[in-house]
Amino acid sequence: MTVRALFSECNLPLWLDVAADLAQEQGWRPVYWVGQQSLAGRLAQAFPQAVFHDHLRAIRGLPAAGGPDPAPLDQEILAEMAPCEAMVLRILDRMDPVDCFGLRERLDLYYRYLGYWSAVLDKYQPQVAFFSIAPHMAYDYVLYALCQRRGIPTMMLEQALINSRLYVTSRYDGPDNLVQREYRRLLAADQGGPIDLPADMVEHLEALTRDYQAPFYVARIESRGGPLDWARLWLECKSLPRRALNLGLRLHQLLTTPAPANYMKVRGRRFSERPISHLGFEYYRWLGRRARARLKDQYQALAGPEPLDRPYVYLPLHYQPEMSTMPTGGYYDDQRLLAGLICSCLPPGWLLYVKEHPVQVADIGRGQISRPPGYYQDLLALPQVRLVPLTQSSFELMDHARATATITGQAAWEAVNRGKPALTFGHCWYKGCEGINFIRGRGELCQALERVAAGQVTVDRRKVRLFALAVARVARQGYVEPIFGQAYNLDQRENSRGISRMLGDYWQHEARGAGLGGGGESS
Repeated sequence: MTVRALFSECNLPLWLDVAADLAQEQGWRPVYWVGQQSLAGRLAQAFPQAVFHDHLRAIRGLPAAGGPDPAPLDQEILAEMAPCEAMVLRILDRMDPVDCFGLRERLDLYYRYLGYWSAVLDKYQPQVAFFSIAPHMAYDYVLYALCQRRGIPTMMLEQALINSRLYVTSRYDGPDNLVQREYRRLLAADQGGPIDLPADMVEHLEALTRDYQAPFYVARIESRGGPLDWARLWLECKSLPRRALNLGLRLHQLLTTPAPANYMKVRGRRFSERPISHLGFEYYRWLGRRARARLKDQYQALAGPEPLDRPYVYLPLHYQPEMSTMPTGGYYDDQRLLAGLICSCLPPGWLLYVKEHPVQVADIGRGQISRPPGYYQDLLALPQVRLVPLTQSSFELMDHARATATITGQAAWEAVNRGKPALTFGHCWYKGCEGINFIRGRGELCQALERVAAGQVTVDRRKVRLFALAVARVARQGYVEPIFGQAYNLDQRENSRGISRMLGDYWQHEARGAGLGGGGESS
């Protein structure tokens, strides 16, 4: 049986291998594919019937070659899709490095997205839509919301950050998933015997009980730059002639070659128009580095060591803009709102210790986009807030805190593995684990903090290990971003084969059988 499939944000060659496996084993036939332009030729050879859409054109609201005309929009669909509109308008921050993407232009782009992707679904009638990860590039969020509205099954991969394990889910924000179901089964059947975890998982859990070590993807960024010691200064001086030559070559490149693939919004130019020049691209990057340096100086001037013997909740901020807060964090992508909410529920005399994410103010990245002027001053305007230094150990702060709060960050998983309760406000892979309290509203937060203050909240580490066992049984080690494949030395073909098997099993036993797409996962 042939299954018409739509693939979204599938930018790596591994997805072509996955699609080929699914075509052979499950009868999936790609009818529409959004990915990097470099995949167009291979896709045409493997699946000549599929329409290819360059993902940068999709992000800019431009149609695929031969794509349908946008569908008309009426009051009914605009009203039903209003929550999607609110999300997309904020997701578009990631395209706006110099604060020039105004509301009117964002709305125009959203309407183009909505009309075009409605027409795509009308014309190609996909029976399943696959997203490599939770949709967070604006256009794909609209596509995802339209599929949910029409009852078209959606599938995507969730990454559990226990040495990079993947599992399949139908919704990033679903009320239930395969890991949670297996965890409940393990809890019900537990009789206190040994918990047989893979060796790498045991090492992971033990590492979380020792001194803090930043995850490899954070450590790599933090290691760049650093203080200029005498040895490094001597090396810099020795390399000056070579660097002068390279500078000339670099200037020639900036003037004669196009910019790297990007989706920057350029001041004075419509988002759908000609992309930025290479020289302009580097200028915007320089502006970003300068802005992040100022941010770091501002933060360090306002942060200071705080005593750890006072009652406090620890709130490590997320790096933004990123999927972990938009869309998976919902409206808390502005973390000042979250800090204000927590402060409103703190017991008398308690404080909120806030620590900036080190990558937010690093030399690379786009951290300046999500920290508008006065951001740290706004946090300190809350009487209970204290900013703590970037250099202070997160584990030390967790260990002395009454609880750790985060939207979807790894800090919650780290906290419960150190025996400390956590408060989370978004949708993440560890949702439902022992000691992690998922907070939906202010009432739940106040009740949770009251229980913490009364000493009624403890963390059973055996149950935490059972959650890790649930992950081990449901998920498999793999990657959707090459950086994880390199870090864990994972074979590319084995990875794609494993992903296709997971997707095939899920399609057979979950998505197709339950008719998922408009609701949560089957129970």
